[in-house]
Amino acid sequence: MKIEELNYGDLIEIEWIDADQGTGWTTLVDVLEEEPDLKCRSVGYFMFSTEKYIVAAVTIGVKDPQDVNGVWHIPRCWFQSCRKL
Repeated sequence: MKIEELNYGDLIEIEWIDADQGTGWTTLVDVLEEEPDLKCRSVGYFMFSTEKYIVAAVTIGVKDPQDVNGVWHIPRCWFQSCRKL
């Protein structure tokens, strides 16, 4: 499904690639050998999209759907696919 076909409040499952960050000391050899699994799948309510981001929320209000919680800004270049649930 194309992001442009979604409307505010649509429940979606989105697949995307995340960034990774390590903490603590390591070696260049270990970093070069590392192959982190960065694929993610998230479910939430579509809010809107721009040229740079896809914006969704974990929760939207029942009385006022413009009240939102748990907002994500997923960079477009990290986006893989989505489907409406």
